[in-house]
Amino acid sequence: MIPDLSETTQAFFRISYGVLLLGTLLLALPQARRFFLSERWRGYAQSSPAVDVIQNPLVLPLVLAVWIASSLAIIFDRWTVTACLINLLFSWYFFIWMRWRGILRGMGAPGFITYWLAAAVFLLEYTSRYAPHLHSFALLVLQLDLAFIIFSSGIYKLKAGFAQNEGMEFGLVNPEWGYWWSFYKKLPANHWIFKVYNQLAWSSQLASAFLMLFP
Repeated sequence: MIPDLSETTQAFFRISYGVLLLGTLLLALPQARRFFLSERWRGYAQSSPAVDVIQNPLVLPLVLAVWIASSLAIIFDRWTVTACLINLLFSWYFFIWMRWRGILRGMGAPGFITYWLAAAVFLLEYTSRYAPHLHSFALLVLQLDLAFIIFSSGIYKLKAGFAQNEGMEFGLVNPEWGYWWSFYKKLPANHWIFKVYNQLAWSSQLASAFLMLFP
């Protein structure tokens, strides 16, 4: 069955993404020098001619201003397709293309999901306005793509040791990864709560992927 999306639901999806994107950019601003400049200017990005032309102190403020403006346009539905395209290009550059070109690694999984959502919002907005006959097909492709992303993540966790209760406890006690590390570090490594988290980590993703494929 081809999925469908009402205009109200799509608007909610677009606005929600725009708000989260804006929040992400505003939270990153205090660390913008480290996150978005090359090592030539003491940033995290590996210096090269292609990187230095964008991630330098003169160009970066303009890039961030345009990026923030695009997030506001997405939220308030102004020049929406153009704003979505601008955001998609910036997201691809910083979160995908820069993934192996600096120690920030494209902001890891949060950066990847921000990029994926940028692509989803752009495809849905573009097809709904300029190619309505392809809108449901684009939605189906996005549904399948997300399902397989979550499925591959669950399979990875299953095979990487989470099912043997080795995985979540390492992240939860890491002050650079978790919010409540000071609480979790007081617990023994074989505590039942770690076992529950480890089993949920892989099983919930496989179950989610299955429900996305067979809603």
